[in-house]
Order: sequence, then C-alpha cells, then structure tokens
Amino acid sequence: MATDIYHQRRQTFCQSMAPDSIGILRGATLARKSQDSTWPFRQDRNFYYLTGLSQPDLWAVFSTREETPAFSVFCRPRNSEHERWNGPTLGPEEVAQVCGAEEAHPLDQLDHLMIQWLNGADTIYISQQDSRSILDKLSGWMDALTHQIRAGARVPQAIRFVDPVLGKLRVHKNAAELATMRKAAQITIEGHLRAMKKARPGLYEYELAAELDYTFSRHGCSHAYDPIVGSGPNACVLHHVRNDRRIEAQDLILIDAGAEYQCYASDITRTFPACGTFTREQQAIYEIVLAAQEKAIAVCHPDSDFNRPHQAALEVIIDGLLTLGLLRGDAKEVMETQTYRRFYMHRTSHWLGLDVHDAGVYQDEQKNWVKLQPGMVLTIEPGIYISADESDIDPMWTNIGVRIEDDICITPSRPEVITADMPKDITTLCALIGT
Repeated sequence: MATDIYHQRRQTFCQSMAPDSIGILRGATLARKSQDSTWPFRQDRNFYYLTGLSQPDLWAVFSTREETPAFSVFCRPRNSEHERWNGPTLGPEEVAQVCGAEEAHPLDQLDHLMIQWLNGADTIYISQQDSRSILDKLSGWMDALTHQIRAGARVPQAIRFVDPVLGKLRVHKNAAELATMRKAAQITIEGHLRAMKKARPGLYEYELAAELDYTFSRHGCSHAYDPIVGSGPNACVLHHVRNDRRIEAQDLILIDAGAEYQCYASDITRTFPACGTFTREQQAIYEIVLAAQEKAIAVCHPDSDFNRPHQAALEVIIDGLLTLGLLRGDAKEVMETQTYRRFYMHRTSHWLGLDVHDAGVYQDEQKNWVKLQPGMVLTIEPGIYISADESDIDPMWTNIGVRIEDDICITPSRPEVITADMPKDITTLCALIGT
C-alpha cells in the first residue's frame, strides 16, 4: 500500500490523542517453535496499520508534544552475521526511509529517549493487547522520572488504550484495502474450488486441506486462520482444525478457510455432500441456511445496524426448524428463550480486515448496536449443527452440520458480496464435487 496511506492514518490517529501525549506501540517479536526454529513472523496488526512495517522487534512512538518528534521508530541495527543466516533486515536509516518516520533510532536507545520524551507529558497511550510487556517497560521509565522530580521532572498522570481509537479507524476500509481484500477473496475462492473438485469419499480431511495449502502458497499467501475441513460429525464442531477424519460417502463436508493476502484476510465457508448428492434431510437443512444467509445479506445496508443481519438470519432458521419439527413451540417463544441455540449457537457476523475477527466494537458505550456504514466489511455466516449428542432427535437428522459464509462490503446502496464468485446454489455446488 502507498506510504501516504500510512501517513494519513498516523495523522488521524494523532489527532485523536489528547494534547501533550505520547503513544507507544510495540511490534511483534519472533515466537519460538522449537529449540532452533521460530514460527512464521506475523506483525502486530495495530502496529502494521500505522506503519506498514513487517519486521520483528520494532517500537513506534507517536507524539502530540511540540518538543518531541511526531513519529519515531526504534529497531535493531543491521548485523552482517545475523543477515548471513537470516537474510537482510532494515536498520534505522532504512526504516525511516521506508515508513516516513521523522526519526529512527537503534533499539538500545529506547530507554534513554523514552524517559526524556515522557518527561512533562500528560497522557500515555498504549495497546491493550500488548499492555503487559509495555507496562513492564513503562514502569521502569516512570520510576526513573519519579527519581528526577526534585530536578523538575513531571510524570505523566494518565494511561489510555489506543485500541478503541484504532478500532474505529480500522473498521472503515479505503479503496486500496478493499482492492486487497477482493484479491484475497479471489485466491480463497480458487482454493475452495480446488478442494471441492478433489473431494470424494475415501479421502482424508487433510487431503482437502492440502489443496487449500497449495493454492494459497502458490499466490504467496498464508492462511488467515487455521483451516477447518469437517466431514460428517466433524461438520458439527465449530472449530474443528485437526482435519484427520476419513470422509464417508454420506457425509457433508464443511470447509471454512481464508487466504491472507498482503496482511488482509478473506473468510469463506461452504458445505457440500461428499458424494455429490444431498440426502433429503441434508438438503432441507442446507436450504434453510442458504435462505437465512440471503435474507441477512439483503439487510446489509446503511439503514441497518450490526445486529440486524443476525436477527434476519435467526428468523429464517427458527421458522425452518419449527417447520421440520426439530424445534417446538412458536417462533416468538423460541426467540425469547433462545432454545434455537442447541442448533445455532454463534452469531451471524464479525468484522473482517487485517484480522479475520477484525478490530472494531459491535456496540457503543450505551450498548446500542453500531450502525453499518459504507466501507465496513463483515461476514455473513449462519449455520445449523445437529450433532449425534442430540438424543431426542431422529437419527436421520444427526451429524448434519451446515454453514455458509461470505464476505460483505457495505456500500451506499446494495451490499457488495466480495466472495460472490464462490458457488452456493445446490445445482452448481453439486456439479463441482469430485470433478
């Protein structure tokens, strides 16, 4: 993304800070995987949102004080021996050029300069997600300032979290972000289609997961989250990631997977019969979920709030399950008592962006649901799950798990279904399986 986008984000962020304030964000560090290896590096998303930097062990400092730079970065100096083993890195000079920092310093100057810059500041802003590690450092800096009070030092009096501010910014996507998310969606669709075309009874779930791995890697992507390939009873397990079961002929297969492209996530779920043909009971459940999703998508417009798609999906699911006799009573009673939760236990949507469950609140301070606005991206993913543990349900309905999920961008008029190219109507869906 262009550097001026990050510059504008920083300006907006600093304008939200109180006067005479210092904001401190710590980038991610490498996480050890084994004695001599680490997990793939993933930058802290708030840090990346404001800097565009994806390198371990960085600190960013933002200031609304006249006597300190507005944006500074701290990083490790370049080390030729380290780079011989691990490849080139950015030192202070390169970091400043790449991200447009006013100042960039070696990491070993962090303590000295932070004590100096915090002297006289009124408010400190830190990330709630990384508060423990930052507070450990902050405690040392504040202690140093406290010992200098007789010499005229002034200790900051308030600490605030940046997360609410950055959540409000991140929930609105600009044109460049939306273009990136559309690309992530197309790659994800290619992966899902490849897995569906390979699907057949006798394979193991991990063999379909491997088709996703191949497709995402071929496009330089990683998984936005651990992929779910659930067959038969595993389709009723919401976060089934072991992907180790052998697929049987009468199984439904639920695949929930999304590519992460240039740090932006996609999130798609499709459910289909392993043999290419739904049973009567499977199709009945599938049609309810599909109708629920279509109704929920239809209300994704600026006159709605975040909860309205969920309510729309719930109404369809409750009516459908009552018609099939899987729920009893009347719709109003089922809604009020939430007895539907035995079959539909999660919400219909979440924000999507730099994280698969992206930053941004769903209710304001008065507990009102956030209004949908153009540029917001959310998922619509209703589901019905009838596990074999439901002892009072006719066995012909059990081990049926269906979820259908698409990514939706709110526009001034009709919702944009970013993932619309991924089939979900029964005829097209079944024609793809095992081809």
